[in-house]
Amino acid sequence: MKLAAHFDQAASRYHKQVYQRKRVDLLKSIHTTLHPLFYNQLKNLSKLAVTRFKKALGAGLKGEGYACIRILSPNIVKVNFSLGIDMTSPKSSNMRGKLV
Repeated sequence: MKLAAHFDQAASRYHKQVYQRKRVDLLKSIHTTLHPLFYNQLKNLSKLAVTRFKKALGAGLKGEGYACIRILSPNIVKVNFSLGIDMTSPKSSNMRGKLV
């Protein structure tokens, strides 16, 4: 995190125990502030993915002579991609963006 690196550089001149205590307080404060925002973003992304999947599935099922697998497969891939899940790797739970 850039903020922690900046703090490390600026606060390194202080007494080591004070510096470590203040760093822990800063990281705890950052986590407390940003965690709810991150959680809400994930919740909104999940809702959006489900909504898009339902729309695409509904549109695909309206036609005659549909094959379920031909409708589901591309839409599942789109939802996984929008959620950042890489299904091409051996571990299907790999995320495109790494969280720090």
